[in-house]
Amino acid sequence: MKINRELVNWLLEENNPSVRLRTLIELCDLSEDHEEVKAARRVVVSKLQAASDLSWMSLKGQTVIYNLNALAESGLSYKNVDIEPCVDKLLSAPYFDANCSELMALRAIVMLDYGKDTRLKKRLSQLAEAQLPDSGWLCLHRVRKMRYVAS
Repeated sequence: MKINRELVNWLLEENNPSVRLRTLIELCDLSEDHEEVKAARRVVVSKLQAASDLSWMSLKGQTVIYNLNALAESGLSYKNVDIEPCVDKLLSAPYFDANCSELMALRAIVMLDYGKDTRLKKRLSQLAEAQLPDSGWLCLHRVRKMRYVAS
C-alpha cells in the first residue's frame, strides 16, 4: 500500500503531539528507542494534562476511565506515566459488572501495555464468561434482571 506523503507530513506536524507520536511509531515504523520518538513522547507527557497532573487517579468514576483512555490514545504506556496505583485499583476490584465503563478501562489498560499482566488476564477471563450468546455484553446487574437471555 502506498502511503500519501503529504498526509503523513500533516500527521507529523508538531501542533498535535499525540498524533505525531503515534504517526512516528505506527506509520513511519520508528522504534521506541528512536530519538525522534523519545522526543515526541516527552512532549506528549509534558503537554497532556492526564500525564502531567495525576490527581485524577484519586477520583472515582468516568473521570478515571477518560484519563486512562487519553493516555492510551496518545500513545503512552505505564513506562511513561506511573499509573500502577490506578490500574491496580481497577483490576483488583472484587466486583466486576462488565459494564461500559469497565470495558473502556480494560481496552485502555491493554493499550497502556499491560497485556501480559496476570490481573488483566484474570479480568479478561471474567469478561469472556460474561459474554452474551449474541457475542455482546450487557452489565451483569441488568442481565440478572432479565427473564430470558437468547442463546
